[in-house]
Amino acid sequence: MSELRQDPFTDRWVIIAENRVDRPQEFMPRPAQRAALTCPFCRGNEAETPEEVARYGAPGAAPADWQVRVVPNKFPAVRPAAEIEKAAFQTAGPLYPTGTSGLGRRQPASGVHEVIVESPDHVARFSELSDLQIELSFAAYRDRLFALQREPQLTYALVFKNTGVDAGASLEHVHSQLIALPQTPPEVQYELTKAGEHLALHGNPLMADVLAAEVADGRRILIATDAFTVYCPAASRLPFETWIVPRRPAPRFELEAPEMIVEAAHLVRDVVVRFEERLTRPAHNFWIHSAPIGDESGRIHWRIELAPRLATMAGFEFGSGCFINPIAPEVAAKHLQ
Repeated sequence: MSELRQDPFTDRWVIIAENRVDRPQEFMPRPAQRAALTCPFCRGNEAETPEEVARYGAPGAAPADWQVRVVPNKFPAVRPAAEIEKAAFQTAGPLYPTGTSGLGRRQPASGVHEVIVESPDHVARFSELSDLQIELSFAAYRDRLFALQREPQLTYALVFKNTGVDAGASLEHVHSQLIALPQTPPEVQYELTKAGEHLALHGNPLMADVLAAEVADGRRILIATDAFTVYCPAASRLPFETWIVPRRPAPRFELEAPEMIVEAAHLVRDVVVRFEERLTRPAHNFWIHSAPIGDESGRIHWRIELAPRLATMAGFEFGSGCFINPIAPEVAAKHLQ
């Protein structure tokens, strides 16, 4: 029997429809992408990327012996405001040219788009990185998010990883990305409003109450440490969707203590390894969901969301905004435990 469930953070509805897992060809992976003949992210090819923003290595190592690099995206979705001004690229104004004032807006796509290259060697997956590399990668995430606070025109930033063709990766070499925008996306703005209403009404942060309910239920918990709870959310949009949430709610990832960020890095690798070992190495994504830049209101609390790409968004999802998930999160958690 299918079931409708509503996500408490966004009010988004999902349909848990376990019978659909038996459809023909469900979860058949696409062929893996062939490695590039010349990879711009490998050691020795540094000149193939834009000038780096930051470089990380082992303590005392020579600069050439880097482990993690941060570079501007060579094909950015958004560009720094200074570049747009220099190019005199001006499109600000109404979306429609005449007679329709108020029906949408258009403006130059300003912002920051960076790539975090997480290994000098040509490895394809986060699970293949050394302890040092995953810790330095997460240190880079923190440092770049802090750096963006000096850019007054930016209001929101997202760190995310695409692994595999089906997850949106265009290069095989292990890497993450960061995009920062001058606007807060509508879904994040809605969560701010919803969580603010919950805080005002109940006196507790929404995330704290949801986490307490998940722990009390227990069926969807994968890992519990002194600092974090890892679970499959009750209203999961996607099969085997998993969240890593600090037990002490905090608004933004980059504000956490270094030891918390190190533990988060290792938990992400733990979950990715579970995906790979128990779900036949699927393409997957993860992203760090935080409050907007500078927001310390206590409404949104940061978390890391992970999802293997086992199902495809189709017409119903695009048309309704409601997801159909063929694996109940209770079943998903039991499989991943």
